[in-house]
Amino acid sequence: MWNYRQRPPDCLIGADVSSAGRYSGRGEARITFGLQHGQLGRMAPAFAPIKSDTRGIGGSIGQAGAGFSSVAGSRLSRRGKVPQVIAHASACSLLLSLMASQASAYIGPGAGFAFLSSFFLLFTSLLISIFLLLTWPSRAFLRRFRRKKAYARAMVDRVVVIGLDGLDPELCLRFMAEGQLPHLAKLRAEGSFAKLQTTFPPISPVAWSSFSTGVNPGRHNIYDFLSRDPRTYQPMLSSAEVSRPSRHVSVGTYSIPLGKPRCRLLRKSQTFWKVLGEHGIFSTVLRVPITFPPEKFHGIMRG
Repeated sequence: MWNYRQRPPDCLIGADVSSAGRYSGRGEARITFGLQHGQLGRMAPAFAPIKSDTRGIGGSIGQAGAGFSSVAGSRLSRRGKVPQVIAHASACSLLLSLMASQASAYIGPGAGFAFLSSFFLLFTSLLISIFLLLTWPSRAFLRRFRRKKAYARAMVDRVVVIGLDGLDPELCLRFMAEGQLPHLAKLRAEGSFAKLQTTFPPISPVAWSSFSTGVNPGRHNIYDFLSRDPRTYQPMLSSAEVSRPSRHVSVGTYSIPLGKPRCRLLRKSQTFWKVLGEHGIFSTVLRVPITFPPEKFHGIMRG
């Protein structure tokens, strides 16, 4: 319940039942009602002291509803032109709809094919969803059994490999001895630290490809950042081939593709995380070079 000296709220339709319960013992209830004043004009709240009978609060609220309708009716009769306009517009719309004549239209076979294809797509998606939902328990059990079998002979629960590109191991050892790399020193103390032999040539794409596959450049086919196209002798990426879609539409000086570009990984041999995935071990690969386009494996890869 609000003070009538204040600005009435935008919309309030309700009853102060708590005050009604408080005053019902004395045979009097104070019920407060308000109206939206945005379109109907500002209206102060109406205070209606209602005498309650043996029905208690329920009778007071019912009488308050009658009092509210009478007050609202007297106010709307003087200012209520908006409901009359809405009623006239609704009557005109109904009359026009009843007077409309019959219209004919031609629907070609394309609409039927579009409808059937959409229905077939939705029906197929529904069947696949139901199949996946029904087979989820068995697939989860097989995955859990396979993972438990893969971890049965594991010496550790989890292995984290941190690779820093271009870091000299001799400098790393010296800085750890001087106390400038305390976190790496702690990892060495609680885990392991070993020097890795570099590749030939000792550059990043070659070394990272040998790290992920475990083979030399003669087998993973990465020798440099760039390679050459044997047809045009133009430079190209040595790790991935990205080409335009086979179909496109030319509009003036622009070419609109009709498909997605083709991406092919030129690095050969299998990565160790793919081999682990084939044995049921989940892997997370974060920002490892020479992994575009990503290959499918049992894990997560983020570039």
